[in-house]
Amino acid sequence: MTSIYKIQTKHLNEHSSLYGGQLLEWIDNYCLAKTERYRNKTGEKFVTRAMNCEFVNPAFLGDLIEMKVSKETIGNTSITFEYEVVSKDKMIAKGTSTFVKLYDGKKYEIII
Repeated sequence: MTSIYKIQTKHLNEHSSLYGGQLLEWIDNYCLAKTERYRNKTGEKFVTRAMNCEFVNPAFLGDLIEMKVSKETIGNTSITFEYEVVSKDKMIAKGTSTFVKLYDGKKYEIII
């Protein structure tokens, strides 16, 4: 599963490049959507525990950026995704995003 976004004026910072906070929001939503396959029949959801993002190159107005997960690691109570964001065959960002499943405010075991 990949996700593609087109950069619009509202996504730019004062340097006319993609605002990093906007990219982090897109990454968080993209990775969260990938946790859906691990929800059990009671419907508990995952929440973001940690994000690590290295901004490698800027992206600009009109660019199409593509997000993809390159690796998925499933633990007892968490899932970590390694992701890449590219545009025009250029790396924009890379990093990891970790999610935990909560139930009554406590970590909850992931059952596959």
